[in-house]
Amino acid sequence: MEKIKRLIQDDKQKIKVALTLFLFGLVILLITNIRGIEWHIPLELLTKSTFLIAYGIAGFSVLRTAWNKLTQKDWMNEFFLMSLASLGALAIGEWPEAAAIMIFYEIGEYAQSIAIFRSRKSISDLLDLSVDICVVERNGEHVEVDPSEVEIGEIILIPAGSRIPLDAEIIEGRGEIDTSALTGESLPVAVDVGDKIMSGSLNLNTVLRAKVDATVDDSTLYRIIELSDEASLRKGKTERLISRFARYYTPIVIVLAFLFAVLPPLITGDPFSMWFERTLNLLVISCPCALVLSVPLSYFSGLGLASTRGIVIKGGDVIERFAQVETIVFDKTGTLTTGKLELSRIESYTDHFSEDELFALALALERGSTHLVADSLRRFAEQLEARGETVATVEVQDLEELPGRGVRGRRDDIVFYIGNTRLMSDIGLVVPETDESLSVVFFAMCSGVEEKRDSERTEEGVLGYLTDVDLLASFLFEDEVREEIPAILRKLKKLGVKKLAMYSGDRKSVVKRQAQVLGIDRYEGELLPQCKLQRLEDDIAEKRHNMNVAFVGDGINDAPALSIADVGIAMGAIGSDAAVEAADIVLTRDELSAIPEALQISRKTKRIAVENIILALGLKVAVVVLSFFGIGGMWAAIFADVGVTLICIANSFRITRGSKLDWRHAGA
Repeated sequence: MEKIKRLIQDDKQKIKVALTLFLFGLVILLITNIRGIEWHIPLELLTKSTFLIAYGIAGFSVLRTAWNKLTQKDWMNEFFLMSLASLGALAIGEWPEAAAIMIFYEIGEYAQSIAIFRSRKSISDLLDLSVDICVVERNGEHVEVDPSEVEIGEIILIPAGSRIPLDAEIIEGRGEIDTSALTGESLPVAVDVGDKIMSGSLNLNTVLRAKVDATVDDSTLYRIIELSDEASLRKGKTERLISRFARYYTPIVIVLAFLFAVLPPLITGDPFSMWFERTLNLLVISCPCALVLSVPLSYFSGLGLASTRGIVIKGGDVIERFAQVETIVFDKTGTLTTGKLELSRIESYTDHFSEDELFALALALERGSTHLVADSLRRFAEQLEARGETVATVEVQDLEELPGRGVRGRRDDIVFYIGNTRLMSDIGLVVPETDESLSVVFFAMCSGVEEKRDSERTEEGVLGYLTDVDLLASFLFEDEVREEIPAILRKLKKLGVKKLAMYSGDRKSVVKRQAQVLGIDRYEGELLPQCKLQRLEDDIAEKRHNMNVAFVGDGINDAPALSIADVGIAMGAIGSDAAVEAADIVLTRDELSAIPEALQISRKTKRIAVENIILALGLKVAVVVLSFFGIGGMWAAIFADVGVTLICIANSFRITRGSKLDWRHAGA
């Protein structure tokens, strides 16, 4: 970016000198036309020399580029058009017009460079968040090293007022960190021992000791920078259309210019010089800069604005697809709800085990699982230990995860099962009714298994005939809907999203209750992962022409759904490889309020890109018609080129300006 900045400054100085000379030439030209005064210096020669020098300063790089491309047999470009038009103006003695063509062309290019620099600055600013030196504890000493040399598990020291160099978990200290540069969250975030902190965040007020849990290449900051760079290379349909259009546009213009110069004089008998001059006007008007650059600039601006809000959109093609979304499907747990199941109570159905023993056995079964139930049991155990209570340690062998059902394991000669109603049904149990407002998993044991023959084995259910099966207990959990969700969903409805859907593996009664509270149109519970995918595929098959379906997941187990949706949105998933790879939009902050924000940014970006196309083509066609009838000369042509370009650039900047919405309270 520094190199680009220097080039912009050089262009600015060049334009200043050329424009000064041009204005000086115009003053001399005016003085020359004052009658009654005799001048004793060759003013005409001075005027031409001034315009010629201004032309050379402003136009040298254009002429050189046109010549280089011409030697490579590439003459279908705007440099060739500008060179042809300006040299033609010099040939017919229009010195001021020739200089003006090059100077104002350079002004347009300069304005475009500034615009693109600013639109990408929000992304390049992320590089400034990286840290060159990291303080790490080694052999009892504090050593300053490059962050790339720090390994996972090492302890780093983060002084107050410094950037966090690597993703880590706090092991000592508490305070506040500023994550605004990464997530768009304006308020400081309170952190304590055990909390995860992201690289690139600013430690505000206390010294923190933290254990590193990711290398530089896998850090949050590096991921965001990498995603943002990739996004800038992915073009939307409109951008690709303009690129293809520009490929054929220049040769068509040159052919039309030739016909413009030859046919009318032959038909009407007008002098060739008149139509040659009008042809030069056509060449200037037809320069495609406004189209070729203003459309990508619109997408750059949209991507840049989104990144400052903690929304990583993977390219212009995603912006276009998301702008056409009419259905949004949500995974329930961790997305619409807090995703932190809290153990409410244990209902025991046996006299063989105490409640403490049931909990210890369940905890042992879930010890290797990544399911939310396992997380909840582990948190509850930590809370008990924090209160000074002892949690018994139980050894369980042959642990096996049963996808979409639960877990099983063996202790001595007894097989234990913990899971949902489907698992209980598979082992031949009928479960009792429980509180329908709570999520529930059941705990059972089996003291005898008769193996199935090979011909009777299946991939579904439990492989064996179970005997002496007993239901031991049910564990009831609470998972509350996020407080802000109803207002956000209302906002999405106001933005024109036709259908909101929620699919979950949770109990049907729980899903129904939460869907009714949220006003969700379509919902289903007790779905296996593959069934969720099937429902999503059904939604995609039912969508209207040119409309799209988005899927929102918490980024842990939702990678397949994120992949098949028209637009996959991973929420708070910057640390999940599968989700980052599969998703089209990654929300770096764990807030659904970013979704209506991303939708508005996408729609505004696409609308302004289309406006730029209509504006550029409309004005150019109008001036071409005027030029054909001899109304408006070279100055009108220059306006149709540079003026229209500047208008389109200004229009593109509307994406990042003028928004008064409070995204945190969308729809409230």
